[in-house]
Amino acid sequence: MTKFELILMIEALIETNYNAWSIGTTNRPVEREPELKRPKNWHVWEADSEDTAMDIEELFIRKGCKGVYGDVGKFIFIFSA
Repeated sequence: MTKFELILMIEALIETNYNAWSIGTTNRPVEREPELKRPKNWHVWEADSEDTAMDIEELFIRKGCKGVYGDVGKFIFIFSA
């Protein structure tokens, strides 16, 4: 997905409650969810590149989402606290 499409989809889910959500990137979305103890409201999308995923992660962290570190990749995921 393009950067613009992903931002719109994430904004639609988060609305304005950024601090209730966490965001991260990975190349292992299937393994990452159980590593995070199957969080509530798990959503994952494939960005068109790793750079796009990182840009989106940084954007939403600046807006108030919590960052989930320890992995990188072109899949971006969010979940609520």
